Amino acid sequence: SADDYGPANVTAVSVNEAYGTVTGGGACTLGDSVSVTAAAQPHYAFVEWQDASGAAVSEEASYTFTVLSREVSLKAVFEAVSYNVTVAANDDTMGTVSGATSAVFGTEVTVSATANKYHSFVAWKDAEGTTVSESAEYTFSVAGNTSLTAEFARDSYTVTATANDAAYGTVSGAATVQGGDSVTLTATANSGYTFVRWEDASGNSLSASAEYTFVPESDVTVVAVFSETPVTITVTVSDEAHGTVTGGGTY
Repeated sequence: SADDYGPANVTAVSVNEAYGTVTGGGACTLGDSVSVTAAAQPHYAFVEWQDASGAAVSEEASYTFTVLSREVSLKAVFEAVSYNVTVAANDDTMGTVSGATSAVFGTEVTVSATANKYHSFVAWKDAEGTTVSESAEYTFSVAGNTSLTAEFARDSYTVTATANDAAYGTVSGAATVQGGDSVTLTATANSGYTFVRWEDASGNSLSASAEYTFVPESDVTVVAVFSETPVTITVTVSDEAHGTVTGGGTY
């Protein structure tokens, strides 16, 4: 009958044109095969076509159907794409990382790197090995799937050793060592002098042992303190009946 083949109209719209656009539809005849197409904008994805009641009718971006009603209303639904942000350390023994997440385009994300003892954070690098930040706490705007690696390095410390007076004695063992490694300093007194102790640059006592082993945690200067060896002079008289003596002692 005429009613079976009369004029009809298909209206296709986007839920939000910032998310995606639609084409197709328009005037047609009942019983026609009509196609509508949804195209997502960058960073968005097509979800489904819905009818006027909000019921899903197709998950295909290009939807072809037979027109059975004089007025057909379709809505293309889009959603923001969620991107993965993954983080890793170049060596798990050197430090830890946090901040891995999933987020939509334009979201600000912060990732953090924390170096373990005797190590330092160097930089965040992307999947191509390009440095993107030298800050341990890095905030950026998500633009796609992102893989970041925190680069850590083992620290090195310079140990400087000196004598309080080069005329009193010598020191050895000064070195530059990797973080966590020990260093041994040795103090050797010259003739007529005695080793007293090791001190730091502020004069704080560190060790009374001439051979001093420790693990530095920063660049450090250590001073070997020497002093003159006391000399004891003893005087006696062969016969106190003949006279007396004075002047003995320790000097």
